[in-house]
Amino acid sequence: MKQIIFSITLLILTFEFIFLSVNVIKKRVSRSVTEELKNQAIRAHGNFIEYTPFTLILLLILVLQNLPTIIFLILCILLILGRSIHAYGLLKLETQSPKKFWGRVLGMGLTFTTIILASLLIFMMSILLQ
Repeated sequence: MKQIIFSITLLILTFEFIFLSVNVIKKRVSRSVTEELKNQAIRAHGNFIEYTPFTLILLLILVLQNLPTIIFLILCILLILGRSIHAYGLLKLETQSPKKFWGRVLGMGLTFTTIILASLLIFMMSILLQ
């Protein structure tokens, strides 16, 4: 079951990656898009690339360590939500208003929570397996 959950998570994140990539391409070739919008698109794409592969490796290790399915599912949902909310926050230029900063903060918070929990679980399960 965890393999299916991981595959679906990977599929969802792959589509998000493609969306962010195409968004950057569209912004770069458009003459009517401001430099600020281009930079925001590039940062949303870059941030996705910076955090997603590493976190997916952690999740794959948890599949191999046979983590209980419900915990694994929660981690995958946290990652998908975190990456999606963060990208939305960046693409909507939320940095212009402190009140609208929630997307970036919440998205990174969920992503960091996933990374920290996955790392701790890997450590704890490694100890239990010995």
